[in-house]
Amino acid sequence: MVKKLFFRFIIYILALSIVMILLQQILIKTAPNLISEAFPWILLLFITVSLAFHYFIIKFAVDKPKKFVNMFLGGTTAKLLIYLSTILIVIFTTKGSAKIFILNFAFSYLLFTFFELLIVLKQLKIIQSNNLKDTDLKK
Repeated sequence: MVKKLFFRFIIYILALSIVMILLQQILIKTAPNLISEAFPWILLLFITVSLAFHYFIIKFAVDKPKKFVNMFLGGTTAKLLIYLSTILIVIFTTKGSAKIFILNFAFSYLLFTFFELLIVLKQLKIIQSNNLKDTDLKK
């Protein structure tokens, strides 16, 4: 079940990424000063972190549902630290426009976070309904 749910998440994340790349291309043509040169790297970071985070979240939801909340909160904290570290490293090591980078990063963060939460909630319902089917309710 974990592999099936994770594969669905990969498809959803890739679809979201394609939409974001198309949006980036449109903005490059219409308003190039709104897109950071690091946008492809931002997108790659979010895809990688989201996939790793989601795999462990789904694995815990299936295998150890009692520890799911702790894992979710710990994973969210780890993601925030990774993102904050990335922002600080880029701002202090590059000479480009920090405002545009931060706006691109914040937009990506909000979009990916909202998207991930929707998918996690949907997949948790699937996992819970599957767990109810597996238990013997006659006892």
